[in-house]
Amino acid sequence: WLSDEGLFSNVFGTSMKEIKEVDLEPKQTTLTDFNGETKTKPKPKKSNDPANNPKLLEISNNWQGYKLSPFKKAGIMSKGRVWSGDYDAVYDGERKLLGDVLEPKVKDPWFYLDKDELKQWEYLKGAKKEEIVLDGVKTWKVTTPNSDPNKVILYYHGGAYIVGGPKGYYSLTSNLADITGTTVYVADYRLAPEHYFPAQLEDGVKVYDALINQEGYSSDQIALAGDSAGGNLSLTTLLKLKELGKELPAAVLCISPWADPPATGDTYTEEMADKDVLLGPIMKKQWNKYGHPGFAGYYVKNEDMDATNPYIAPIHGDYSGCPPVMIQVGSHECLLADARSVKKALDQAGCVVGYKEWEGMWHVFHIEAKLPETIESFKMFGEFLNQHMKTKSFS
Repeated sequence: WLSDEGLFSNVFGTSMKEIKEVDLEPKQTTLTDFNGETKTKPKPKKSNDPANNPKLLEISNNWQGYKLSPFKKAGIMSKGRVWSGDYDAVYDGERKLLGDVLEPKVKDPWFYLDKDELKQWEYLKGAKKEEIVLDGVKTWKVTTPNSDPNKVILYYHGGAYIVGGPKGYYSLTSNLADITGTTVYVADYRLAPEHYFPAQLEDGVKVYDALINQEGYSSDQIALAGDSAGGNLSLTTLLKLKELGKELPAAVLCISPWADPPATGDTYTEEMADKDVLLGPIMKKQWNKYGHPGFAGYYVKNEDMDATNPYIAPIHGDYSGCPPVMIQVGSHECLLADARSVKKALDQAGCVVGYKEWEGMWHVFHIEAKLPETIESFKMFGEFLNQHMKTKSFS
């Protein structure tokens, strides 16, 4: 959602103006976030030829020609202030390797927002974040004045297991924490292609265990949650905890879960892609330009791919004995079939299921945290948690 051609203009319609394209050859850049903090990004060292870099060669060989422009810098600018999204995930640390492998000279659009539009992306006033480490996994602890310290959401961010992080999700998770009255932990789990499946699942389990063993929570104080790939990780973590015989969380919340990465559902169509303003253009590029059915190959190696493996495609999971699950999804998104298939699996297992299809809404519209639909969605999640969690503080 950060970068493919025209996505933001598609989402916001005529309220956004694409004013120019910028050459994304890395340059020294100064960013200012909503907290007024500035950071200078130095020009990273380049190594565009995988043959000269063993790590790049490994990535290039494993990805077998996959290309994806979201690894390039994208941002939103307004009057000198920048919401940089996943800029850090793109250029800092190991992730900058991706920029050398994947279309190193691609150009992405920058957009200017007016003051009212910018508010859609602002962090919640009064929200606080604390950066901690849970069993080796960097994690943000997000709270607001309305957060109950004994009522926890463990949130797994989206991004197809290849991009994303707590920083880019601070707006969503701070508003979620405030409206649901919870303390939200956002796990910065490992990403492909540096770390392939099942690394993400391993981190999902590790952070859950650490909340209990390190932070002292009980399982009935914790709900798993996530959007898109994070919805996948919420479900697969639940299934793995069940397999391991561990105490299960009190509930699971899924936003547009990517529960069928092999893309076998009946809403992976050109017609639905034309309606899905967020994922649609990217999906069509995958199908028509690269000949790929979906994104599973970006994080699962070919030799490990099994379309029926429930830890890859949780639509095939056995949810008997699992806690209540709420799923919310847009009616205009390619992943609609994923949500419906998970609901079917949960119903067959006799689980308590909350389910909502938002008419006319796109994939993970909750990124725009101030939309009326987002606010109502988070209220529904809060009410669902009140019914099934130990501590009830939602108001």
